[in-house]
Amino acid sequence: MDITINLLGKENLVRGFKGLVRYAGKLKPIFAEIHKDFMKMEQENFDAQGKPEKFKALSRIYRAKKNKKYPGQGIMQASGDLKRSLTGRGPGHIFEMMGPTKAKMGTNIVYAHRHQVGYKMPQRKIIQLTEARKKSWANFIHRFLIKGFKEKIHG
Repeated sequence: MDITINLLGKENLVRGFKGLVRYAGKLKPIFAEIHKDFMKMEQENFDAQGKPEKFKALSRIYRAKKNKKYPGQGIMQASGDLKRSLTGRGPGHIFEMMGPTKAKMGTNIVYAHRHQVGYKMPQRKIIQLTEARKKSWANFIHRFLIKGFKEKIHG
């Protein structure tokens, strides 16, 4: 059995795919949307004192010292710098395009990494990227590419 496929408008199809490849290489607009969602995720994480994994409780001694110096502040919040940096409201915030298809988001506050990995202190994950969030971001990119493909094919 032989299968034959005839392409009508082959040139348009090739041109469309070439345009899509160029379009896919310019992901800055969709990374801006992912960045907004990242900041929302971080706000939820701090508001819930860890989400989905709760931050480990403070030691009794440290909690007493912290309550004197920073009354009413939650775990992972003393001066508020870390939270502000991860929610895009303060110094230390990072959102940087690393090329046409790669972006970096986070904080450059020195102690953030130590908390994230538990280096010489209890681990308290300040960035908790769930599988559901990863899928959501993949869907953002998918919809962006489909929209670009449709625009290249139809317009």
